[in-house]
Amino acid sequence: MTGVIDIEAMPNCPTSKFLTKEEVMEIDPNWNQNRINFIFKYNIPITVSIPMAKILVNKYSSLQYKDGDEEVQTTEEEYYEEYTYNELKKLAVKSGMPYKETFVKRDALIMKIKELNGTA
Repeated sequence: MTGVIDIEAMPNCPTSKFLTKEEVMEIDPNWNQNRINFIFKYNIPITVSIPMAKILVNKYSSLQYKDGDEEVQTTEEEYYEEYTYNELKKLAVKSGMPYKETFVKRDALIMKIKELNGTA
């Protein structure tokens, strides 16, 4: 088993790739469905068999091999930059901040969320 990741997938916007019946039958002659679908999420590798990974990577130029044991590293700043301002406000409320206190600048809101989560 090996990991495959799609470099075109964006945050909150997964991509869909597939293999046709003929392509899958090269690996598994007993395959009886029309195709097999794969949903690739941002920075999350999908674990598939090595022969299937070879076919996927050869078919789609945006797919790359990624070891299943290796985690995709993002810094804390990159993590919070992926959120919109309204999503940050919702995250702050979930973390325990009163809604009235979320009407601050983005940087201040990120600092408050880090304080509430104990990472600041």
